[in-house]
Amino acid sequence: FLCLLEPLWNELNAHHAALKSEFRGYYKKKRFKDRRAELDTKTGSMRVVTAYACGSLGGYCVSSVSPDGTGEIDSLIVSSALRRQGTGRILIEDALAWLSSVNAGKVILSVYEGNTGAVRFYERLGFAPKYTVYEKTSQEN
Repeated sequence: FLCLLEPLWNELNAHHAALKSEFRGYYKKKRFKDRRAELDTKTGSMRVVTAYACGSLGGYCVSSVSPDGTGEIDSLIVSSALRRQGTGRILIEDALAWLSSVNAGKVILSVYEGNTGAVRFYERLGFAPKYTVYEKTSQEN
């Protein structure tokens, strides 16, 4: 089932590569199979919710809860054609309701640097930054 998500993931990866020049090499090297392997190693419960428009996959949200009760929005991706139409809000509110139903004590998520639209979106939903991670990449990246 996760293989159906690959085209949208690739679209988002290209979007991220355009956001911050320092990390273009990183995003160009990222592959969906690696992201899928990361998700496959998670312990606890995981849920994938999809959104379709005109018969095509228009978005998805992967959420999980770890054995210690921490909820996570692992991925929220909405196609560029459906952004700013409420699709992301519907997907994330569904994920948050599920995480609440499985008693997640807190919910975390990550946003790539430069993705100001996503930051504003999550802040409107009540999320706030806790800390920032800085990274220095080698020149060949």
